[in-house]
Amino acid sequence: MNVASIDIGTNTVLLLIADVNLHNNSIIALVNEYRMPRIGEGLSLNGNISKNKIEELYKVLSEYSEIIENNKCETVLSVGTNAFRLAANSAEIISEIKRRWNIDVRIMPGVEEARFSYLGATYQNMDNKNVVIDIGGGSTEVIYGSSKNILF
Repeated sequence: MNVASIDIGTNTVLLLIADVNLHNNSIIALVNEYRMPRIGEGLSLNGNISKNKIEELYKVLSEYSEIIENNKCETVLSVGTNAFRLAANSAEIISEIKRRWNIDVRIMPGVEEARFSYLGATYQNMDNKNVVIDIGGGSTEVIYGSSKNILF
């Protein structure tokens, strides 16, 4: 089955469409898109994502929605990271995304973002101790772990 994942970050909006096979536990990337609407620009000035940045985000999501439909995705997963954690108007934007494209955006806590970054970066090197630095547009996570256990 095809699954779409949308990561709405402070600078970038990423789309990954993958063929997920639950029978043999395989994931094969089919589409990998990257756009840079920079929704966090000016956020620290007034605590809101600006109207022009919201419109840029909506243009990206409109394009992604078409790609998702063309790839016959059965599931769409979406998260918002630091800009959505900080912005006072996040709930309004998330509600509009749901209304326009029927996409549920979940605001991902920073600790969970760090955990996923760590697991994604180290999945082929799980037997060793690892340090992962995830430099994002609005936050940076430093994660230290061993195997699947995050130590710091």
